Amino acid sequence: MLCLVSLLFLAYRNRNGNGTVCIIGDFDETSGDFSEISQQAIDNGIDFYAPQTVETPDGRRVMIAWMQNWDSCSIREEGSPWAGQMTLPREIFIKDGRLWQKPSREFEFLKKKEFSIPNLIIRNERLSIKEVKGRMLAMDLLIRPKAGCYSFSIRLAEDKDSYTELVYRIHEHTLTLDRRCSGSRRHFFQR
Repeated sequence: MLCLVSLLFLAYRNRNGNGTVCIIGDFDETSGDFSEISQQAIDNGIDFYAPQTVETPDGRRVMIAWMQNWDSCSIREEGSPWAGQMTLPREIFIKDGRLWQKPSREFEFLKKKEFSIPNLIIRNERLSIKEVKGRMLAMDLLIRPKAGCYSFSIRLAEDKDSYTELVYRIHEHTLTLDRRCSGSRRHFFQR
């Protein structure tokens, strides 16, 4: 039986020490033996700690984790009964022997305004999208790499001092959300 057994999380090798991986394999329910087939990263970010999963009534597996963000977890209003926050819940599933994930479909209703840039050509450059403002963004990208394009970045919510940057490295198949200049305490102390 091919399965993802209760998602076994480990520190992901060769990254920042805060990533998580899943191990996919065969589980024999009779003997309790698990044979690993593959492992892959779930999330390489520091803001993805202690992930848990639940099964929804319609059979979907949904995962959520704590956004530990040590830069701001000690900043809270006096008397506040909580600290920190959770990640956006992700639907996870196995397809073609790999773990896939996408935002839980319950969040579709949050999408309000739509902005699109059809057929935009980016060639190893940085694009700043000034029309995107606010603190939340759902972005769909369809990327068709052309010869000679190795990476590109998109800056969001950019002003004179701050921005959040998405960096896509085509041949590495990595998408990085860079928040170093997004207004955290660390950002202001680096100046």
